[in-house]
Amino acid sequence: MGLGMRRGVLIAFVAFVVCPFNVLGQESGRELPPAEAERVLEQIAQAQAKVRTIRATVVQKRSSTLLKNNSVTEGRLEGKRPGLIRWEVDKPSRSITWIGPDGVTIYYPDQRMAKTPPRWAVARAGGGLDKLFAFSDRPLAEIRQEHDVRVWSESGVVRVKLVPRNEGAAEMAFVFSPGDYTLREVAVLPPGGRAVTLTFRDMRVNAEIPDARFVPDLPPGTATGEM
Repeated sequence: MGLGMRRGVLIAFVAFVVCPFNVLGQESGRELPPAEAERVLEQIAQAQAKVRTIRATVVQKRSSTLLKNNSVTEGRLEGKRPGLIRWEVDKPSRSITWIGPDGVTIYYPDQRMAKTPPRWAVARAGGGLDKLFAFSDRPLAEIRQEHDVRVWSESGVVRVKLVPRNEGAAEMAFVFSPGDYTLREVAVLPPGGRAVTLTFRDMRVNAEIPDARFVPDLPPGTATGEM
């Protein structure tokens, strides 16, 4: 995968924020009535508020009307609040991305090269982890002011969709496990037909993760530069 494509993969990830969930809105199952939906959303927010760290295997899928085939990236994600992310890609080519208060660094082991994205991408990456926990970081009343919120229940999953009321904003959709409301999938559908889906496997929450995991650790002799 070329550097341009890798850059696109990073920006898609940090901006969501990766399929069994249909991101195009063809939901199945039972849509919950308003009172029941509100109760489920409150439970989701309470569960998310307890999460301080996450570790998971992640499959990121990007699709577009302009792409003949979907772009699929596989790797491992570590995150720690507030806003620390380590995103280690194994396929289709290797890279490690660190996101933190000092910005974003991307390291390509096979090329022994590290790159820093432009400032606008760094701005989007700020608080990237918290984009996965929208329901605990913003009051539901505030979310409802900007989105129509709908909830579905079906065998084995709870689905939530945020449909923006402002034209031009991206639609977001979430899949949770019932009961403990572990996050299983996040999808973003901006206007124009592009879609990014993050699917989480083997999710572990609140494991102890040292801060050093989120600091760029570049081998001696690594070439550095800006994107």
